[in-house]
Amino acid sequence: MTPGNTGATSIAGLENDCELYPVVADFFIEDTIIPLNTTLKFFNTSLYHPDLGCSYFWEFEGTAQTATSVINSPTRTFIDNGVYPVKLTATSDGISSQKIIHLYVGNLGVDQEQDAGFVVYPNPAREEVFVNLSDALANSSRIELSDLTGRTILSQVVSSNNSTQRLNVSDLPSGIYQVIIYHETGRFSKKLSLVK
Repeated sequence: MTPGNTGATSIAGLENDCELYPVVADFFIEDTIIPLNTTLKFFNTSLYHPDLGCSYFWEFEGTAQTATSVINSPTRTFIDNGVYPVKLTATSDGISSQKIIHLYVGNLGVDQEQDAGFVVYPNPAREEVFVNLSDALANSSRIELSDLTGRTILSQVVSSNNSTQRLNVSDLPSGIYQVIIYHETGRFSKKLSLVK
């Protein structure tokens, strides 16, 4: 770690990679589904070359505080229901990298597992998974697969008028995952087991 940049890491010893990518924006939060009026800390884990230094610019929506910050690992309180992007831009040596995570605040964050309007099969799975959506969810939806830490593994927009979506999971290790459907009516999820 570089002094004064708690959380962000310099990547000394990786000079070849650093010449190609002098900065990689990255951060994490404890959860992406939060109730109203929850204060979250955003942990900056960006990588950068130690000889070049790094600066940060955060952009928030739906918070009680200002919409931007240059603090390394800021906190924010979310006060309105909705889906809000949080964007971190890390800049080093004139090159920028960005990461965006979407937060689901308030009622949209409630999992609706019973009668979710979709089926995941096979479950457990090995190479591929099919998500069969109800007619109501087959339009204007997004499917995400996340691990137990909430990290998004893959994301795809539902193909219009196609109620069955295929997810390639052949490169993922065994474990428990969540298949999440984001739709204007809410967030719906089901657990998925991968067995290799």
